[in-house]
Amino acid sequence: MTEKEFTQALEKEKEEYLKFCGVPKEAFLRTPIDWRKHKPKSSEKVIEGWVLRDDNNRVGIYLNKPTCDEDGYWDLTGESYELSRKLFPDITPEDEPKKYRITITPME
Repeated sequence: MTEKEFTQALEKEKEEYLKFCGVPKEAFLRTPIDWRKHKPKSSEKVIEGWVLRDDNNRVGIYLNKPTCDEDGYWDLTGESYELSRKLFPDITPEDEPKKYRITITPME
């Protein structure tokens, strides 16, 4: 392989890698990044929030920390996701909310 062929092959590999990573070729030409250090975008999802079991035995993760009012009821405003009770058998309705990070990663 000649030096010219090697350079062309290297350029082609660089372009394919940038395309795979979602970086446009133009961005590479304008910025001094090392394309070999650029990591592909992750498709994993992360949810951070406060896990709480309510008085109805439902378990959820709340993006805003739940607060307890003066009557002992939880203020559960904001975005939340219901979770299986089996995931948190040790959390009771009497417990304070605990901060958790849940990561969901594709199997492929």
